[in-house]
Amino acid sequence: MTEISVRAAEKVDSVRNGRKRRGRPRGVVFDVVVVLAAVAFTSPFLFTLLASFRTAADLARAPLGWPRAFTIENYVISINQIHYVSSVLNTVVLTAGSCAVVSIIGAMASYPLGRLTSHLSSLVYRLFAVGLTIPLFVLISPLYLLMRDLGLLNTHLGLIFIYTALNLPVSVFFYTSFVRQIPLDLEEAAALDGCGPFRTFSSSCSR
Repeated sequence: MTEISVRAAEKVDSVRNGRKRRGRPRGVVFDVVVVLAAVAFTSPFLFTLLASFRTAADLARAPLGWPRAFTIENYVISINQIHYVSSVLNTVVLTAGSCAVVSIIGAMASYPLGRLTSHLSSLVYRLFAVGLTIPLFVLISPLYLLMRDLGLLNTHLGLIFIYTALNLPVSVFFYTSFVRQIPLDLEEAAALDGCGPFRTFSSSCSR
């Protein structure tokens, strides 16, 4: 029995060693393919990055060559022509303002929708859900006319209003689901502690 078990163990070891030897060339080929694919995917990005530090004359002389001298003149010209700093500030103002308004209004609208079980609350919630299905291109002309009549064209406030209206259904949809997951015991405990509706809302939904 001992000799049989020893022979069986030797056969198992030989099979494993054979598999490892056969697997090594495959592993090397796979690594080479991965490296070549990575080089192929990153080469355009590296070429573009390198070309951005070259002058137009140098790039025309040798498009695929190494630059004679590095320069940041292209970046300076681009920043000045597209008004990069003011564009970034406008984006920050619009994003921060829209997110703040959408979060506050969405949370305050979702709290009663998630707690009340009347037909009116269900109808309002469904209307917000319908707002998720309206295509954006359908609203472009009405929104333009509305902003023109209100005198809010080309203003931060007008864009914040538009972004708020477009994203409010999403906020109400997710906030309502969140409010429905809050146990009623927390609100009952808050009422026993003397908290009013607004304090209960701020303590349970905003933290």
